[in-house]
Amino acid sequence: MVIAIVILAVIAVFILFTRRSSKGIVQANAEIARSMSLAPDTIILDVRTGPEFHEGHLKRALHIPVTELASRLGELAGEKERQLLVYCRSGGRSSAACGILAQNGFSRIVNLHGGIDSWRGSGYPIER
Repeated sequence: MVIAIVILAVIAVFILFTRRSSKGIVQANAEIARSMSLAPDTIILDVRTGPEFHEGHLKRALHIPVTELASRLGELAGEKERQLLVYCRSGGRSSAACGILAQNGFSRIVNLHGGIDSWRGSGYPIER
């Protein structure tokens, strides 16, 4: 009984703090993104510029600027079924990147709503 209540609570939190776009892209807050970032099978994709990336990024982040994403999709070959957590500074560029990924057959895309600003604002760690 207690386990069922806990499971329902987790599902309710996920629904409350995520939104799915018409393209199937999930918008997740920093708390949900943090949980996802800890899963070893999640690909974390930083689409900011080089200088922004070097100022600090999420642990294990793969850096492909959004301006280069379409031409560098080959680096993600074979990963279309893996979960992708995509972020930028505030969420705009990562939304564009999510659209590019969806158009190219990626199916498990999560955009960090509010970007790394939201992540930092929640007190989560970054690497330099």
